Amino acid sequence: MSVARASKPDEPFVINSTADSERLVWSEVEINSKEVPLIAIMKETKANSATTGAFSAVATFVFSYE
Repeated sequence: MSVARASKPDEPFVINSTADSERLVWSEVEINSKEVPLIAIMKETKANSATTGAFSAVATFVFSYE
């Protein structure tokens, strides 16, 4: 799974990256609105093994802000 801004789903974040271009850096607008719309994207763990159909799962996200 990857996480990206809802407005840029093709640009997921790199977890624990120290490069601003790869991580979530809040814009002034996001800071003022106190929110960043995000999207989670499921990724294959093995190439060409995904199939279509119903899917159900539970995901837990833990965030820390500094």
